[in-house]
Amino acid sequence: MTSEYEENNERKATSKAQARNSYLRNEPLKMERRALSRRRAPIKRIYAADIIGRSDVEHCLVHIHDLSEGGMRVHTEYNFPPGETVSLRLHLEEPIDVSVRRVWEKPLVGGMNVYGLQFHELLDTSREKLKKFLEQSFQENRRKSYRLERILVVELELDSHTSRFGVFTLDMSASGMRINHEEPLPEDRELKFSILLEPGQEPVKVVSKVSWQKENAFGHYLIGLQFIDLDDHARDRIESYIESSEKRSAALPGGLSSFLPNA
Repeated sequence: MTSEYEENNERKATSKAQARNSYLRNEPLKMERRALSRRRAPIKRIYAADIIGRSDVEHCLVHIHDLSEGGMRVHTEYNFPPGETVSLRLHLEEPIDVSVRRVWEKPLVGGMNVYGLQFHELLDTSREKLKKFLEQSFQENRRKSYRLERILVVELELDSHTSRFGVFTLDMSASGMRINHEEPLPEDRELKFSILLEPGQEPVKVVSKVSWQKENAFGHYLIGLQFIDLDDHARDRIESYIESSEKRSAALPGGLSSFLPNA
């Protein structure tokens, strides 16, 4: 005859076995879903975006630093309000409609902000487009060489007037840089720039000349700048900055760090 104590132990053992079997069945699926949502691509490119309101559409540019199925980290002048869901149309390889919520914000010098944005209730069509874009980006990143794309604070000295602003730096080397700016720059003169590469350090002073510039669909200008007679000290600092940035980029961890301000 089985005692009540033995029956209780048997029920507990059966319950534990059922829980363990359920875990073994479901955990691989959960892990796979988590891995997919954490898989992020270092995009580091500027794209046009539409902020879709109830009665109007606002255009802006977003520098997507990294992107996953869960969200993205961006640099932009647009102010994503806290606690609200914003409808976005991202003009990637093809337009993708997403809803985003601000997870964190970090102001930058020059009026820019860095945001960690989380996707909210992605539609199946948007998710499939996003997966396709991410896979293409992973393949491209395996093939292409490193390109420095940052938001840098610069000071431009022009006609005894100095202006300080943040620019999207699309590419940079010791011979020049390609930037995105709201206004065209004079093409018939030498331009004196002070470029803040690292906080707490003295800016690098360069003299440059506009090689080319063209207006995009949103009224901003893509500008190619050529450095003129760069001295050895400035050259060494720029090359050192590019090299250290490449190492940091290669060492970026995956996972939820794209939603953390200090990632």
